[in-house]
Amino acid sequence: MNNFDNISMLQIEVFLSVAASRSITAAAKKLYISQSSATRLIQKLESCMNTTLFERSNQGVELTESGKDLYQQIKPPYTRLNTVFYNAYFADGEADRLIRVACMDSSEIFDELSPLLKQYQNLFPSCVIDLKMCSFNELREGVLSGRFDCAFTFSVASKGLPKVELRYYKHMDTFFAVSARSPSVEGNRLNHAVLAESYMLIQPRTKYDLTAMRDLRVCQAHGFSPKGIRYISGQPAVEAMVQDMNGFSICGPSFGLGYPDDIRLFRTEQPLEEEQYIAIAWRPEECSNEARRFVEFIPYLKKERLEQ
Repeated sequence: MNNFDNISMLQIEVFLSVAASRSITAAAKKLYISQSSATRLIQKLESCMNTTLFERSNQGVELTESGKDLYQQIKPPYTRLNTVFYNAYFADGEADRLIRVACMDSSEIFDELSPLLKQYQNLFPSCVIDLKMCSFNELREGVLSGRFDCAFTFSVASKGLPKVELRYYKHMDTFFAVSARSPSVEGNRLNHAVLAESYMLIQPRTKYDLTAMRDLRVCQAHGFSPKGIRYISGQPAVEAMVQDMNGFSICGPSFGLGYPDDIRLFRTEQPLEEEQYIAIAWRPEECSNEARRFVEFIPYLKKERLEQ
């Protein structure tokens, strides 16, 4: 028997976020809740609906037919409801309190950004930070169009953006991620010659394929080229394929946290210095005073102005 009275807005928001990202972990981070809480909310929603909404696997989650039907029906009214609340909140004419922040869909960047947002909002509680987790292309285009006041990304993702200032916020180590059972693992050493027989796994970048170029340069700096490149949608799927010895990945330090005994990380010996930073991309001339104050609040290592 269906029990619709017990369905909450948070359950709906978690459902939509999981459906969009195909990952409970990514959805939980976006909504600032724990993964276990997100799982319980999905399970409660499935119980209320008396149906299964997601099929779970090592590569993430996929909508069932019932889940697809619910998503198609509920996404449009949910979007309209959010717009109503947004307009009501800023009906007093103080929309300049809003800071529109984009974050590349990366656990390393999100983990660095979350404490900064909390610290800033503790200092300036009247501000409203609208945080969006974005794909590579959405982030770049959002900065260029002015849809975002600033964006947190890897420095490679911001190259080529005209009239944008990059503030390099934190230096990041990069790693080769391989299965612990890979023949390329020789104790505490990674044999790059053996690794050359494996495919390099990359999340797809349909318009700006700079990540693939960077990762190939990292391999070449270590004296080898991969057997080929395979584009895999979503980090959970990439991690699962690395764990199953279907390839290797070039990644940050939080890659494979769900596979502590199955995935090994080896720090790159010849890193590409210019690509090893979390960067803040913004267009100073087009930001509100609140957004400017937010960017100026964040410490940085160095900055670079990109001109057309």
